[in-house]
Amino acid sequence: MTRDYFLRVEVPYLLRDLDSHAKPIWGSMSAYQMLDHLRIAFDISIMGLKTDILTPVDKIPAFQAFLQTDRLFVKGAAMPEMFSQVSPIVDAEWEELKLRFIESLTKALHFLDDNEDYKAAHPNFGLLNANQWKDMHQKHIKHHFTQFELIDVIPKN
Repeated sequence: MTRDYFLRVEVPYLLRDLDSHAKPIWGSMSAYQMLDHLRIAFDISIMGLKTDILTPVDKIPAFQAFLQTDRLFVKGAAMPEMFSQVSPIVDAEWEELKLRFIESLTKALHFLDDNEDYKAAHPNFGLLNANQWKDMHQKHIKHHFTQFELIDVIPKN
């Protein structure tokens, strides 16, 4: 399965099985918080927000190479500060939140497809191009979908 197929086809399909009352097997986010967190990540990726890059410049190539592997993010990884720059959705019904998630996913993918030369900073991975942002989204979704048992991925960390 390719990255783009996963993002465009598998993610919306898997989302059908996510219940608003689902409990994570690790971490403290509710299903609602997790889904909105992923929505925010899509929005952040195409907003071109300014952020400090926290990773030492000599480690950036290894961090970016990690995005193309099957390894998952470590459980309990810190949420980048830039997430606080986008308002969460706190009052939507569950199905509306799912719809807004799909809208943000679709908008981000269309933007990244249409702007292959686009680059924006990520605090941990440095300056990412459009394809690297898609890689990051795939890895981020797999991280959280594993957390809620929507997919069965054996972490290789």
